[in-house]
Amino acid sequence: MTARTRAMAEVVCFVPDRSTSAEIVAELSEGQFQVKVCHDLQLFLEAMKVSTDLVALVIDEAVADEATVAQVSNSLSCSFKENGGPVVLLSSAARTQSLRDLQASLNACRIVNPGHGSSALHGAIAVEVEEFRLRQSVRAAVEAGTHDIGDLSQASYRFRTREEAKNLATLFASACQERVAVAIGLTELFVNAVEHGCLNIGHGEKGRLIEKGRLADEIKYRRSLPEYADRYATVEFTRTEKQVKFHVVDPGEGFDHKSFVNSKQGHAKKHGRGITMAGGCFDELTYLGKGNEVIAVHHL
Repeated sequence: MTARTRAMAEVVCFVPDRSTSAEIVAELSEGQFQVKVCHDLQLFLEAMKVSTDLVALVIDEAVADEATVAQVSNSLSCSFKENGGPVVLLSSAARTQSLRDLQASLNACRIVNPGHGSSALHGAIAVEVEEFRLRQSVRAAVEAGTHDIGDLSQASYRFRTREEAKNLATLFASACQERVAVAIGLTELFVNAVEHGCLNIGHGEKGRLIEKGRLADEIKYRRSLPEYADRYATVEFTRTEKQVKFHVVDPGEGFDHKSFVNSKQGHAKKHGRGITMAGGCFDELTYLGKGNEVIAVHHL
């Protein structure tokens, strides 16, 4: 991603005037985003019509009644929705069922308490925009049709960089009917295997690195260290007449996947966002062992 792309990235904010939320979104303009702040629905809808490079939407719970949520959703482009464009919900309320319902209605990826200040909001947006841009690039690669696995029915690959992860995901997706969805799902799994499994970069640490623009440098640095230099993830690809199966293993410590599966609020946990997104891209997604091994299946 170039500096020019980052500079032009637009974040549209819909918040009440003279509120804590209004104060913290105003401070976002001092960072890497072009921020448009709207205090009423009409101004928001007008801003959305002229937006050319929307990378995130921030909306305060106070302005999100049922009718407004419907109009907000309709204002989002198909491309933004298909690529999992970030919607951040601002709320200082307790995590009640009504708030979770609102989060689901907006398809919000995160809930941020405005009382935590602009740095918390900026960090959340930075992480989500980084992942959004990656999904956009994966979709573009798939639609370009430059990767084709042909008639291959079985193969095993190993990978250790984000670029290798993206290229492999795009290649394998060519064997599936829903190419874009599978490519995005595999990218989520593969990148997670590289960053967390091979390089031991935790989710919180990754967020801080992205906010400072240092994630790529940190990945390069860790790959140069003796304890990480020889670590890699593997994927086994198997295709039959009825399905395509991907078996991914990384050398990391994994996570408590059983707790996630059994939790109604799993999507809100630190590992939940990636799992939920990847799960929606496959017909079957099963974590094994300590969570550093996963099998994804796409039916043909």
